[in-house]
Amino acid sequence: MRLVADTKIVLPDSEIPRSWYNILADAPHPQYLTEAEALGREALVPGSYRSEALRALAALDAAEGDTESARTRLAEARELARQAPDPWAEQRAALDLQRL
Repeated sequence: MRLVADTKIVLPDSEIPRSWYNILADAPHPQYLTEAEALGREALVPGSYRSEALRALAALDAAEGDTESARTRLAEARELARQAPDPWAEQRAALDLQRL
């Protein structure tokens, strides 16, 4: 399952990493994303804002292997973006759903 498009980067042998970094450890803290989504639910911010918070939460769910929760959040994100209307956010959520 991938939530981002595949990109191939070709490096010379001298530039190939010898160690790896867990980028998810520095991802936005789920608590902040949950708070952002809750603010959106209370209609204090535009629906497209909540849509993006849901997409980020879905990415964290998917990374933890909870694809059902990720699908639910992405479907809601797509609908919120459609209602906003924010066609770019709607398309991003739709693509993320397809990639699950």
